[in-house]
Amino acid sequence: MYENKNWSTRLSFDYLGNESMVTPVEGDPTAVGEWKRAVGCGYPFDVGGFFDKGDWVFSETIQEIDPPVLFYNLFSCGPGRFTDENYLAGSYIFNTTYGLAVVASSKSGSMLNFEDFTESIGNGLSIGEAFLTWFNKQAPFQ
Repeated sequence: MYENKNWSTRLSFDYLGNESMVTPVEGDPTAVGEWKRAVGCGYPFDVGGFFDKGDWVFSETIQEIDPPVLFYNLFSCGPGRFTDENYLAGSYIFNTTYGLAVVASSKSGSMLNFEDFTESIGNGLSIGEAFLTWFNKQAPFQ
């Protein structure tokens, strides 16, 4: 996400179409490290690879790192089980500075065919509308 120069709109950030002119780019330094790709081509990234070559990720891990990300789709079993103490999905939205929304499974399994979901978001649907579109494509039954 990048700063929106047109402050007459209510949004403070816009996505840019021509990525060859976008800064910062992957590998550029930041105040706390360097820019890293977290999602490529709409597919989830390898959490183990993103968090320093693998280890367990706990709710406390996310709170300590406070990643500058607004939306998460947790491709994992059970991180949305809100009845568990310190459930992982909740840490992203309730215990970080930036997290606004999380899609996460509360059982074994996770969202498959997520391109049906991310494409809908890219076409301007809300997260709820995109989820409904995804769900109907996975189980198109009445």
